[in-house]
Amino acid sequence: MKSGKYILVCFSLISILGFSQVDQTTFRFWQLTGLSGQVLLRGNYRQSDYTAYDITRRQSDLFFNGILQLKTKSYFVHPNFCDVKLNFIYNPQYNRDKYLGIPDYTENSNGGGFDFSALFLKKKAFNFSTHAGLNNTIQNIENISRVKSKTRSYGVTANYGNKIIPISASYDNNNITQQTIGSDRVFKLNQQMFVASASKSFSDINHNSITYSHTEDRSSQVDSIGGFPQTYYAINTIDNIDLSDDVAFDKKKNFVFTSNITDTKEHGTDQFQRFQANEHLNCILPANFTFATGYNYNVSQQDSYKVIGQGVQAGLSHRLYNNLTTRLNFEHSDVNQYGTYNQQRNRYTIDFLYTKKIYKGTLSLNYSYVREYQKVVTSSPDLVVLREEYILNTGQIVLLKHPDVNINSIVVRNISGTIIYQLNVDYQLIQHDRYTEILRIPGQGIPNNGSVYIDYTAAQGGTYDYNSNTNSFSGDVRLFKNILDVYYRFMKQNYDALSITENSVLNYYTRHVAGVRLDFNFVKAGVEYEYYNSTVVPYQGMRYYAMFQKSLKEFTFSLNGDLVDYQMTDENARRQDIILSTKVAYSVLRNLRLDADYMFRESRSKGNSLDYHTAKLELTTSIRRLYVSVGGNIYWNQNNNTKTYFKGLFIQVSRNF
Repeated sequence: MKSGKYILVCFSLISILGFSQVDQTTFRFWQLTGLSGQVLLRGNYRQSDYTAYDITRRQSDLFFNGILQLKTKSYFVHPNFCDVKLNFIYNPQYNRDKYLGIPDYTENSNGGGFDFSALFLKKKAFNFSTHAGLNNTIQNIENISRVKSKTRSYGVTANYGNKIIPISASYDNNNITQQTIGSDRVFKLNQQMFVASASKSFSDINHNSITYSHTEDRSSQVDSIGGFPQTYYAINTIDNIDLSDDVAFDKKKNFVFTSNITDTKEHGTDQFQRFQANEHLNCILPANFTFATGYNYNVSQQDSYKVIGQGVQAGLSHRLYNNLTTRLNFEHSDVNQYGTYNQQRNRYTIDFLYTKKIYKGTLSLNYSYVREYQKVVTSSPDLVVLREEYILNTGQIVLLKHPDVNINSIVVRNISGTIIYQLNVDYQLIQHDRYTEILRIPGQGIPNNGSVYIDYTAAQGGTYDYNSNTNSFSGDVRLFKNILDVYYRFMKQNYDALSITENSVLNYYTRHVAGVRLDFNFVKAGVEYEYYNSTVVPYQGMRYYAMFQKSLKEFTFSLNGDLVDYQMTDENARRQDIILSTKVAYSVLRNLRLDADYMFRESRSKGNSLDYHTAKLELTTSIRRLYVSVGGNIYWNQNNNTKTYFKGLFIQVSRNF
């Protein structure tokens, strides 16, 4: 007890000495400075029909649920000594679990839990913070699937700002369990991460920083493939060091050198090492000339495979009268996989960009020519590719870089490596002659426009030696302060000087793109035609989009539509993705509001189909400080062999404070 009293007295003395001169806030042992929240009660009637393989299951129920949410701000002793935030939400789920797969708008992200954070000595050179949280949430993924998540986390961060070397360090512990509602997919992760960093600037023209991180991951993943659950376990330890330097050689920063060096070592289920160095020099020269050069080096090793790559880049650009920009670039790269594969590439580029003000607008013209010399020598029948990065986007065609890929060798992971995505669940593979396309499946694990790492092997026996020529042209006419944009793109690629190669490996293509964009006040719209004649994946199609939003005093209306419609020549099939959504809000009386939402999506691709509709109508009124809402919603989803039809009614009473 005596030691506790002494500690409290010391804290009080520190607070008085440290804060009395800079802030006149009253000293208190504990002071509440902010309180807000919400109380909500909701009554529901629901009925759903779920059909899978001609077997239909019906559910109907009448039940209540609610939300109690509190947000608090407070401090101990003094705001600059200990600033505390505590948020709490309780969302009863009695009789609701059976409907978690249904997208009821008010319940997509509701959950239960708390999060706590405290910041100590926030105005001092040395300060530290701590946080903890426990949350249950439901995530709606593209209105197609639902993921129920349970997260437990805690951690601490310390910062020491000084004139010599400012440093910071943090520790975080996260436990995550995710379950995809309606399937047997379950993902669990326990992650511990320690990060330490330091930075230093010796003058106004340089900055240096170093960061070290140590991560320990334990994950398990259960997927139902062909009706049989399969479990994947991974235990990995990752150490990473990142060193960044930025140095200018003059006060105007006309000559700037940047350097970034990273070293990653991963042990456990996955054995992987990578060292990368990227050096770059940028020089602003007289007479509107700019010179830039760089060098990159990387070594990757996994199991018995080791890949070394290095490259050199150099470029000179010139700007004439603010109208014409000319660029000359050279790139050399060498990739060597010891004993199996060597690739050498020289690339020369000349580029012209011309801009000119015209009547009521601007004209932009761009032309570039690329000459590339490439030689590939392989002494092994298989090429091993490690962690090749791709960005997957709905409606975009993505081919794996190398031909003749062994389909069974493909492994697709998220960037952190903790999740292994599953074929025909998260993505599809489509063969185009000797090339392989990877196609993201909407509503599953891979986020739209998300990055993935892909490992695979490809048959690459023999020697390939060829030159490629690429010509591209683009023109834009923007009128009436960019309200109207008319554009055209052209690109053509062919090859010459072929030596010991097979023509079917190379992608000869001609691409035409023409479109019109309109951006005027409350209307944005566009249409684009694309023709892609390729020896690998030929297609042609249209893209349409429109956005309309208008607000008056009592009325708000918005309409959004997107359509991608491609005819795939080699598949003799169409790919379509249609999304239409509209929202209407109307204040009928002073305290009576009507809200209506509707969304439709249709997606078609080889071996995959998806249709869904969602609609909601809600009336809201206020009685003193109470808000009362009544309404209904409908959801219809058909995806390959399953069909869901849902309808519901609700009444809701809430009070904010």
